[in-house]
Amino acid sequence: MKGIRERKIIIIFKKYLLSLSALILYALLFTFCDSPDRGNGAEVQALEPKDEQTKPIKAELVTFFIDNSGGMVGYVNDKSQGQNNFKLSISKLAQKPQFQIDLVNKKFNFVNGPNELVITPIGEEASTFADKLTPANFNVGDVSGNDLNAMLQLALSHAGNDSISIFITDAIYDIQDKADPLMSLRIKSDETVNHFVKRLNDENLQTLVIKLKSHFLGIYYYGIKSGGVSISQNRPYYIFTFGSQEMLNKYLSDDFVSVLYGYEDQVRFVLPNEYQVNYAISTTYNKSGEFLIDKNDPYKLNDISTKQGSYFQFSVGVDYSQLPVSDNYLINTRNYEVSTGFTIDKVEKVNSTMFHSISSSKMNPTHLITIRADGIPRGQLTLKLKKEIPSWIEKSNVNDDSKIKNDSETTFGLNYLIKGIVNAYNSLSDRDYFTSITFTLS
Repeated sequence: MKGIRERKIIIIFKKYLLSLSALILYALLFTFCDSPDRGNGAEVQALEPKDEQTKPIKAELVTFFIDNSGGMVGYVNDKSQGQNNFKLSISKLAQKPQFQIDLVNKKFNFVNGPNELVITPIGEEASTFADKLTPANFNVGDVSGNDLNAMLQLALSHAGNDSISIFITDAIYDIQDKADPLMSLRIKSDETVNHFVKRLNDENLQTLVIKLKSHFLGIYYYGIKSGGVSISQNRPYYIFTFGSQEMLNKYLSDDFVSVLYGYEDQVRFVLPNEYQVNYAISTTYNKSGEFLIDKNDPYKLNDISTKQGSYFQFSVGVDYSQLPVSDNYLINTRNYEVSTGFTIDKVEKVNSTMFHSISSSKMNPTHLITIRADGIPRGQLTLKLKKEIPSWIEKSNVNDDSKIKNDSETTFGLNYLIKGIVNAYNSLSDRDYFTSITFTLS
């Protein structure tokens, strides 16, 4: 009997321990999950996986298409003088270290054909890709011409949220009807609009156009008329890149693009959404006159005064780091619109030598904008960064290439091509500016 009583006591004690352990565990869980900041459903929130937005930006595939029609052979001619910027830049792009770090798959293709595209795969190894850039290797497919719009459509179809598409070409529309080439250019431009609109309706893609220059030794085929001319000189060519804004900003940043061999300029196109930017008034930089920043409103200037017969001037620091726009575009005052009575004196990229004394310590400006007004201004001041076609596009365009010899800058019909892309993006929104900032002057 004594042994039975002892076993009962042990069993009761074990049950007590189990109950006590469960009570402690419950208390710990309740303490961990419950918080005055969490509110209802805190336990569920604590166990939820991380938001997908925290996932690192990483491309799965980058696809290269190189226009290898007859008019492109001059860029890869082995007899060209000095270093070949065309080969060096494309090789640098294909072997970008970040592609290797992220284990991004790569596919390389030649593409040509004036009536039906001929795609010739040329491997998946970036290390040997440059060896394919020779006149002999270019002589595949249908080298008699190209269909630029069909090539752009092909490149667009290979871009997406996790993939980048890169198309290298001289960007010259192959005009079959030489009787009225300018009318043909307008028709080609309309086709470009349609191809881009169809693709942008499915997915919000960014388009990055890079202008580069390299030595060209071979036959240049006219756009304005039949025939061609043998030349040995520098000629522009273009890299069209398509992908999500996040992907292109990561893998093809302004800093990387601007150091490609023979780099000239660039432009990025995105759907015209309004970007919110941080901005703050500088209390000292390029200042003329006096003012006080309102204690309750950091965007309001009080007690404005000027020296007798002078003008009023102040600067504002803006963080443009998230905008898909090049520095050359941002510092061009013609790309800004400002309220009546004010002018933009200059826009400067911030560097380490500047002392700008921004009123807000919570933002780091990338650019300083100096604004001027005659006399003592009053009222609201609004400044907009407009969506404009960069001036280098106009300077790079020619509608008559019959005198292309010794011309190392222009491309036949480039304006029509770029305007086609711009019109496609603009057709999906009526917004004509990237961002705007507002001040009150009292």
